[in-house]
Order: sequence, then C-alpha cells, then structure tokens
Amino acid sequence: MERIVIIGAGECGVRAAFALREQGFAGTITLLGDEPSLPYERPPLSKGMDGALKPIRPEAAYAEAGIHHHRGNRVERIDPAAHSVFLPSSESLSYDTLLIATGSRARLFPTMEGCLTLRTDADAAAIFQSVKPGATLGIIGGGFIGLELAAVARGCGADVTVFEAGQRLLARAVPAEVARIVATRHQAESVTIRTGVGVAAATGTTVLLSGGKTQTFDRVVAGVGSVPNTELAKAAGLDTGSGIHVDDNFRTSDPHILAADDCCNFDWRGAGLVGKLEGGAGPGRLCRLCDAGQSQQLQSRAVVLVRPVRPNPAGCMALRSRTGCDREADRRRSVHRLPMRRTGAAAGCGGHWTGQQHRQRHSDIPETHRAGRTA
Repeated sequence: MERIVIIGAGECGVRAAFALREQGFAGTITLLGDEPSLPYERPPLSKGMDGALKPIRPEAAYAEAGIHHHRGNRVERIDPAAHSVFLPSSESLSYDTLLIATGSRARLFPTMEGCLTLRTDADAAAIFQSVKPGATLGIIGGGFIGLELAAVARGCGADVTVFEAGQRLLARAVPAEVARIVATRHQAESVTIRTGVGVAAATGTTVLLSGGKTQTFDRVVAGVGSVPNTELAKAAGLDTGSGIHVDDNFRTSDPHILAADDCCNFDWRGAGLVGKLEGGAGPGRLCRLCDAGQSQQLQSRAVVLVRPVRPNPAGCMALRSRTGCDREADRRRSVHRLPMRRTGAAAGCGGHWTGQQHRQRHSDIPETHRAGRTA
C-alpha cells in the first residue's frame, strides 16, 4: 500500500491530504503538524481574536477520511535514502511519497528581537490581549498584515502608529491610487502613518528610528515579510535557495519528495520567480496534489494556484493556476482584501474596515480595480 507523509498541517498540507482522498487515493496518509491546535485558517488571525479559531476541516473529518493527523509533532529530520522522517521521540515514519508543506515564518531582523509577530494563534493572542482603549501600538511595516492589525486595534480604541520604510503603503501589493485611498481611510480613523521612515532597531516596546529618535509603545509588532521554512529540506540535501527548488510538477531534486506552499521556489514561465501557494485566500486553492493510477504508482499533478512575487503590469498580484487559467476574479478580490469599514467583529471591540464602504466612497478607482467583491 502506498504511503504518503505530509510535513506541515497548514492550509496546503491539510487540503492536499483531503484532495488525495477526493481523488481516490486509497493508501496511507499521515499529516504532521508542529502546532498543538487543530489546523486553522491563518488570514482571520489579523482580524482580531474572539476566542475561536476557524478550522480548515472539522476534527472528525480527519478520522472519517482516514487521515492520520499528528498534532504537536515537529519533524527532526528527513532521510531521503531511507524514505523516512524522524520525530523528536526518535519515532520514524516511512513514506513512498513525501510532501513538504512547511510554509513560512514571520521575518524578524536581528535588530528587532523582542518585537511581536503574527503567524500563529499564540501570536495573535499575545498581540490582542494588549489591544484595549488607550493602549499604544507600534507597527513596523505598511503591508496587509500591518494595516489589518492597525484597523482592528483602532477599532478597539488603541492608539496606533504604522512605520513604513517605503514612500507609500502596500508598495508591492496594489497600485499607488489604491494605496493612497487606504492611507487616507486609516488616517481618517486616527491611525498615524509614517512613510519613508527607516527603523534602526526595535524591541517589544520601543522603536528606534534611523534618524535617532526613539518612540515608546505598550507593544511593538513587526510585519516585515516572511521567510520560507526550508531548513528540513536543506538538511536533507535537497536543492534550496530562497525556497525549496521544484519543477513544474512540484517535485524537488529527490523524485520521491514534493514541495508546495510558501516554502517552495519554482521557475515561473521562464522568469525564475519565487512561487507561493495562495492557500489561505479562500477555498479551492488546491485542486489536487496527485492521483493514483491502477498500479498505484503516484503521478504528481500538483495543480495549485500560485502567486508570483513580482506584481503584474497593472500593479496587482496576478493569480494564475498551474494549468495557466487566469483567475481574474480572485485578482480583483485580492485588491479589496483591504481593511476599510468597521464591522464590529473583532474581540467585541470595533472590527476592521471592509472594501464595501471604500467602493461607495471612492468611485474614482479605475474599473479594473473596483470590480469584484470583498472576500
């Protein structure tokens, strides 16, 4: 019987496991996650904590699908020659096909040690337990994560300052005209935005600007990007760089090991771009990982949606599937995954701002950027 082991119980790993069953795979599926929680969706974390995580699948679904889910099990190493992965308990699991879906972690520069970051439910709890009326919050980074946190924190009554080294917000995500509207909307809610300001160092409560001035806050959160988790793959001798190198079928340099999610790096139509599985943006991102033929020989299909790091000519991130089908609706919706109008959904204290009011109040946005709905 074929054995598939999946390292990483995030959106990609979980959906891959269930997609295998949906495609008729009858072998053994083992899903390994290093967090103690039931696998949950990460995008809602920046919207505030109401005490409940949104599971990717209900707990009972794993047993019903015959998926052996191991929580709180961090893989120590991979032995490609023995087709085995090793856990801290010295237990080993054998595989015929291994999928590495270890994702990424929040980037934290050496000069920012002590800053909070947002990647896990524990991170979100640490941040939002300090967000209350009158609290002060410093956010380093003017991207989606930082701005969503700013919107929710202001809704809770906190005083928020956002530091962005670039000359505008969301520089790598949306066109300048959309970024201006987002900045204006945040400023209207009394969020202090400082662009073109470098941060020399930061701690959990202070931000030292490159000009020498220090500002003090109750909490400081760094939202300055992410780093792919490639350590296991590199230690196993797989080809890595800014991610785990994979081919068009998401196979690594070892033909029995696949990699997908934020941790992988593939050639995007000859441009050599780093790919990213957009698993957390909504359902249906992972169509199927592989299918089993009559001989049970697995053939990698790895049909996923990926997002190139480089913006398209319109300035928005283009979402395309590995089959080459454009996802224009998703691209348009991604522009409006912006914190705009209060919804009162965050921890009972104000929520975030959605794109609906943004579209109603700003009809000057080009039609190509206004189409679609807020996710």
